[in-house]
Amino acid sequence: MNSVSWPFANLTNGRASSMEYYKAHRERLAFEAEERAQQRNVQLTEQSSILNTPEARIRIWEKVHQLRLPMDPMHAIIDVVAAGTGLSASEVREEQRARRTTHETA
Repeated sequence: MNSVSWPFANLTNGRASSMEYYKAHRERLAFEAEERAQQRNVQLTEQSSILNTPEARIRIWEKVHQLRLPMDPMHAIIDVVAAGTGLSASEVREEQRARRTTHETA
């Protein structure tokens, strides 16, 4: 027979299982954070990869930074986009022109 009386029998097991739950939850959160960090590193690498087209690089940059490429060719962020994607400012502006043309014909 158990030395703990029946009403209190599950308290010690309950604490252990809740501690295990929190530990597993923390581990899962840490794992998910690591996955997000790895995915971000992959995206940062892809946004400047010469294997990707300028259009693809800019779209990846937009996704990573959750921003849209502005339509103003003189916008200050053009140089930031160019630096982040490994493109020249004129290549970024060319993508702006292409998008503008696509938008106007749609």
